[in-house]
Amino acid sequence: MTIIRNSHITVNPTCPVISVMENMSMVMIEGRSVKNKALAICDFVTSHDLDILAITESWLGSDVDEGVIQDLVPSGYSIIHHSRSNRRGGGIALLFKGGIGIKRLNVHEKHFTHFEHMEFSVHSGDLNIRLCVIYRPPPSKSNGFRNTVFFEEWESYLDQNTILVPAHNVLFTGDFNSPR
Repeated sequence: MTIIRNSHITVNPTCPVISVMENMSMVMIEGRSVKNKALAICDFVTSHDLDILAITESWLGSDVDEGVIQDLVPSGYSIIHHSRSNRRGGGIALLFKGGIGIKRLNVHEKHFTHFEHMEFSVHSGDLNIRLCVIYRPPPSKSNGFRNTVFFEEWESYLDQNTILVPAHNVLFTGDFNSPR
């Protein structure tokens, strides 16, 4: 799901590529572990000449994953990733082409229990956006996650990224595992 607050962003319904302005492209994928897909993802990024690839459920985190990261990240690209702590799965990663000014923002003092998130400032030419990448694990009996808690936390997160930073164009993307 992608939530957009910017009149300059377009989505091509026949392809998962989002055009941010006319000079930048971005895709979000659910990796469900990039460990066995690193070369395929790298090929996807280079064959589509993507500027930014957001990945949820990256499952990166151990020292062994340095080899996976080398296979995953194409030449001329960088990666920023955040691993889930204390349990398997989850994690968020952002691959981006060199020359794009991307900085991870560390703006949240509050810890959210029902979703993972990373925020970035993205600068390229005239483009200046705040990119928020979200992964929400599906609620289950085993993890004890409840929709009501998620929606309370989500409201607080939206306030922090829209109301408190009104000067920025904001792009929310990720895997929200929305209730049906």
